[in-house]
Amino acid sequence: MKNEWRYIEEPLKEKLKKNTATMLLFFITTFPLAFIITPMVLKYTGKELYGVWALVTTLLVFVELIGGLQMPSAMSIMAPKYDPRTRHKDINEIANTMFFYYLASAFVLALIYLLFGDVIFKMFFKVTPENLNDSAFVAAFSFYAFLVNFVMLGFVYLLNALNVMYFTNVVHIIIAYLRTAAMIGTLLLGYGIKGVVAAQMVSILAETVILLFCLKKVYPALELSASHISVKKFREMISLSLKLLSSKAAVLVGQNADKLILGYFINPVYAAYYQIGASVSKYISLLPEMMGLNSLMPAASELKARDMHNKIHVMFVRVTRYIFFAGILLCSGILVFGNEFITLWLGSGYEEAFLAMVVLAAAYTASLIGYPAMNILNGMERVKEVMWASIGAAVLNIVLSVILTKLYGLTGTLISAAISLTAGGFALYIIYRVISGKAGGIILAVVKPLLAAVVSLGVVASVEYFIGQETGWLLLSAKALLFTAVYAGVCIFVFKVLDEKDIELVKSVFKIKGNKTA
Repeated sequence: MKNEWRYIEEPLKEKLKKNTATMLLFFITTFPLAFIITPMVLKYTGKELYGVWALVTTLLVFVELIGGLQMPSAMSIMAPKYDPRTRHKDINEIANTMFFYYLASAFVLALIYLLFGDVIFKMFFKVTPENLNDSAFVAAFSFYAFLVNFVMLGFVYLLNALNVMYFTNVVHIIIAYLRTAAMIGTLLLGYGIKGVVAAQMVSILAETVILLFCLKKVYPALELSASHISVKKFREMISLSLKLLSSKAAVLVGQNADKLILGYFINPVYAAYYQIGASVSKYISLLPEMMGLNSLMPAASELKARDMHNKIHVMFVRVTRYIFFAGILLCSGILVFGNEFITLWLGSGYEEAFLAMVVLAAAYTASLIGYPAMNILNGMERVKEVMWASIGAAVLNIVLSVILTKLYGLTGTLISAAISLTAGGFALYIIYRVISGKAGGIILAVVKPLLAAVVSLGVVASVEYFIGQETGWLLLSAKALLFTAVYAGVCIFVFKVLDEKDIELVKSVFKIKGNKTA
């Protein structure tokens, strides 16, 4: 076929634009969904079962990490080295080797769960007797559905390695709405937490199947065959993935160990408060992904192979500026409007959730400084440096969480998260700066948005002084829009946070045309 390889042949710049645009679209279009489903799950199931759901989801994150050994990241580094139009054998060897590894890993994980599932359940799920059966169902069903999906991920991740993540992003959007509708339907029909979990896991399986069809369209030369298993490439992938594993494990520990520690030492209810707070603040931690940082690793690998190190640094500087521009806006918005938002969203009695939201928002924002550095360093195969920085932050988080959670409960857990996330982010930035020998004006990228946030707060506070302390969704939305408009205006027109090249890049990403017709 004439255009058989049209997705592969796209220039790297165009792929990055599409990846970023669709990721932003995913963020914008799916942002409301969590705020729709959370109060409904709390209403129909209660805080304890919501906390159990949060803990199960967290545990599965670690199961995927242990079972997958960071093979997807290794694939994202190895695959771009081969031209997918001509090196079909190498690409198929990488994909099939990973697939059959995942198949074997799923079998081992299933066996472990059969032998030790009850022990693990009793360790982390200290639930009341009336919720015991539902909690056990959530754990068992989620795990086995996860394993079925896990097997297929060996091929699905090839989409990321080929730098065509815009397919994945579009499918994510469609499935997110279908999943939310299915969850709401099960709750209204009276199936409770069991229906929610079933809807969630079935939608994930459907998403994976659709992505497999997308992959075949993007890369028609893909074949599933045991004959493509390569011992040589397996050794290379394992060697690389084990180096990446420590870094990824450390990041996940920093982001998720808190909930497990709360569940172990206290009660799933506090994990629920943590999860509610994180459901809002987590969007700050997702900003690197929204800004295209998933593309940074394979892009850095490709640019390194071409010996284009200057362009790697240009990527670092611009992405860092973009994510702090957005991150400080979200963080300051949470600080200003978070309490009012939670009261309108869930009602009274969620003061702990607001505390979690504020602390995590500040911590995630501070940690943003390390995300571009981490992805670029991994893409340049400087994984050892990333590994030690990430391990240090993880160890710090675990030690502080255990000590402070015992002493101060949820507050102690949040303090440990804030310290470890901030320390880990700055450590990665310093490592990148030492290796590159350049800073790139990062201080101004932080200070200018902070000053803009202060100005925005002053404007909103002045408005509230005249209108009083009335509240409501319409008024809250109006104040949030005013805050955002003032912030963006001050950043762009007063402090010049975005230069002409940045504006042109935004226009090109969203295909915004000027006065001339295309």
